[in-house]
Amino acid sequence: YNNIDPLIESKPPFIDLTTSREEYIYIDRKGLLDKKSTRMRPGTVGICASIKHKYNVDTIPHVLCGGFTKEETEYLLVDCHYLGIDNVMALRGDARKEEKYFVPTKGGHNYSNELVTQIADKNNGKF
Repeated sequence: YNNIDPLIESKPPFIDLTTSREEYIYIDRKGLLDKKSTRMRPGTVGICASIKHKYNVDTIPHVLCGGFTKEETEYLLVDCHYLGIDNVMALRGDARKEEKYFVPTKGGHNYSNELVTQIADKNNGKF
């Protein structure tokens, strides 16, 4: 909130929040490395809901293709709906740090236009 308080003084019509895709960390298990996926917490939707309800300003979470399956995206969109977040910014997202080029998540979208179609379908009751 310390970062948001000064912004609110200028009465912004909305605040958009970026999303960080998952990253991999390696855990040493007695000489063997385990690869583990991790995400920053709290997540973008939780932060958006907190800002929206504390300051009564529209918040816009970034929704990414990278790092999310279509099912995970659907869960995120349903959460947004129930939290009163009715705008999102659909983005393909960046490649992981260890990738030279963007590689879509298995079961996810390749491009943001596919993500936009999923969002439009959800808005029309098609899950």
